Amino acid sequence: MEKKIAKKVLPLLFIAPLLSAQSFLASSFEQKDLNNEIIIAANWQQHSGEYSAYFYQSFNSATDQIEAILQSTPEGKKPAIITDT
Repeated sequence: MEKKIAKKVLPLLFIAPLLSAQSFLASSFEQKDLNNEIIIAANWQQHSGEYSAYFYQSFNSATDQIEAILQSTPEGKKPAIITDT
């Protein structure tokens, strides 16, 4: 019984310091660093071939599925297409 408890508690003893260190490291970033990350992310989104391919893949997948989805819409209900850019 004690071995089972030890097997459960021992990993927690190793994980707990890591979690507290993570919160310390996250709070040590300055606003300037976070702003730079936002700029980098926006730049990647605007110029990345991977993002463009993902966008077209999602659009084409939705286009392929739309007819089946519209046919399965219950009668009297209006279907809605919601997008987020």
